[in-house]
Amino acid sequence: YMVKSFYADHVTGASNPTIKFIWYDFLSDLEVIKLEYKPQGTSDWQVINAFANINPLTTNTFTLDSTMATLFPGTTYQFRLVTQYDGIVYAPGSVVLNITIPTA
Repeated sequence: YMVKSFYADHVTGASNPTIKFIWYDFLSDLEVIKLEYKPQGTSDWQVINAFANINPLTTNTFTLDSTMATLFPGTTYQFRLVTQYDGIVYAPGSVVLNITIPTA
């Protein structure tokens, strides 16, 4: 994997779910890091566009909320980082996290 450490620091649920992600330990000359997600059991990865606004190559925390992605309480989602290095895209470029949104 191109990003060795990627995890969720905390998860909240109910009407406005949030997930705080942290990542570090990656090559300093990575060209791109994107955050993607999908409901577990589906095959359609979607890019979370707001992630690019923080410049993930120089920032290592990001809090996702329901204005950036559709997250339903009680549903398990998969999250991964997709990276680009030397023109090659790595999908996934990190471990794939399985996160269930709490119902309360």
